[in-house]
Amino acid sequence: MTFKKGQSGNPGGKPKELKEIQLEARKMSFDALKTLETVCKSTKSPAAARVAAANAILDRAYGKPPQFFTGDADQFREMTEMSDEELLAIVAAGKGKA
Repeated sequence: MTFKKGQSGNPGGKPKELKEIQLEARKMSFDALKTLETVCKSTKSPAAARVAAANAILDRAYGKPPQFFTGDADQFREMTEMSDEELLAIVAAGKGKA
């Protein structure tokens, strides 16, 4: 299915039920974070639970770490480290792919 330029793929927006669920979940987010903190700091929590809680907290605080698709992490560079020419070459290489 193709859409015309400027046409939304979801003209009706999110279903009302989904919006309501998101609102309710957001109301509980502070309590959920406090629960993660409790699990993370508790020496009685299993190590796997503490690590999972710590990862969840870090993901929310700083975002998920970058994913490496080439399998070679040594070749990964931040976009901010690249020159304008390098970035333009990446964009040009991506044109025509879809």
